[in-house]
Amino acid sequence: MSAELAVIDTPAAVVPAAVTSPAAVNTPDSTPTPVADSAPVVAYKFSTVEGVTPEFDKEVTDIATKLKWTNEQAEAFRAHELELIKTERASDEAAAAAAKLANDQQLAKWELENKAHKTFGGPKYDETTIKIDKLLAEYGPKSGFDKVIAESPALLKQPAFRAFLAELSYAHGEASFVQANAGATNSVSDAQLFYGAKK
Repeated sequence: MSAELAVIDTPAAVVPAAVTSPAAVNTPDSTPTPVADSAPVVAYKFSTVEGVTPEFDKEVTDIATKLKWTNEQAEAFRAHELELIKTERASDEAAAAAAKLANDQQLAKWELENKAHKTFGGPKYDETTIKIDKLLAEYGPKSGFDKVIAESPALLKQPAFRAFLAELSYAHGEASFVQANAGATNSVSDAQLFYGAKK
């Protein structure tokens, strides 16, 4: 046996192929295995702010959880929303204060006009007010107008409307006086008709 024949060539090392996970192999009869979400669940904790309700914090927590925010991101978002609410509330309060001031100024202007009215102002202002109050007390409940005044008391101070009520109140007073006198006259006449005048 020759030396050449004595040399045996060893086979090349066999490198095993990479093993593929069966779960990741797509076949007509299989679907990919979903990859588990590795993001940790954050237990959000917020700083204490006076006036903040649990419902508000829950809304922030729900948004933060959905968007997978960190506690710091959720806290920043919460602070931003609170600042917006604070700004909006301040704006509403400023608007309300401005409206109240304008209303007070209007009422004061009307009051001056009423007191300066050529017929029902001046020395007759207080008398007119009493007559209007009596008129409303008598007819307001019957017509339901007392409820209107209760809801809008400033209506009584509107100069044109107050003058209208004043006209009614004075006319009503005069009518009552005439009716009372007429009734008294008629009662005397009736007595004379039925019993005759005493001689």
